[in-house]
Amino acid sequence: MVSYKDAPNAPPSVIWVNDDASALLVGKLIGPKGEDLDKQAAQKVGLLLAPDKALAAAALPATNAIMVGSKGPVLTVFIDPNCIFCHMLYQQLEPLVAKGALRARYVLVAVVKRSSFAKAAAILSAKNPAAALQQDQAAFDPKTEEGGIKPDSAPSKAVTDRIGANNALMSKAGGDGTPMLLFCSKDGSVQQLEGMPRDVNTLLAEMASGPAPACGG
Repeated sequence: MVSYKDAPNAPPSVIWVNDDASALLVGKLIGPKGEDLDKQAAQKVGLLLAPDKALAAAALPATNAIMVGSKGPVLTVFIDPNCIFCHMLYQQLEPLVAKGALRARYVLVAVVKRSSFAKAAAILSAKNPAAALQQDQAAFDPKTEEGGIKPDSAPSKAVTDRIGANNALMSKAGGDGTPMLLFCSKDGSVQQLEGMPRDVNTLLAEMASGPAPACGG
């Protein structure tokens, strides 16, 4: 196996080489159960963070993650203010959070549009980031796929650095789009999903509050 990067902040891509290096296989390699063998190989050699390590990093105070809810297992969501699938997920999670079925940890990134960075900065710079995120989502325009918060055109260096570091963390975890989800499953492992879940209630049924402390245990 060899790896390369398509862009500086992109996750590494994998090329498979046979034993005598006489042939290359380019393209995603999928196992018999649908597992991403490229990602597994990259995690094994340290090119990508394994889900448990990505979750531990996402839960650190340095990410300035926004935690909403007071009870239930924790779902970590890498969210872009302009991501329509993030918006759809946020809407589906709100009632579950409100009734104490789960907690959501939102890690702000800026990867979808040029305006995403200034909007993420506005949310993280607000006195109440959770309320600012809710404002962004409540005023989301599905037609233009734009979050509703007013962009911060002059964010502080600390906020700028934080968003850049969150982007890098998502990339290091192999995420190439939002939303990216991390959670503890009932089999004791940390799972990573990319994109909108097919069914949020099915996802909730798979979630647990541990054993990782970042899952709320």
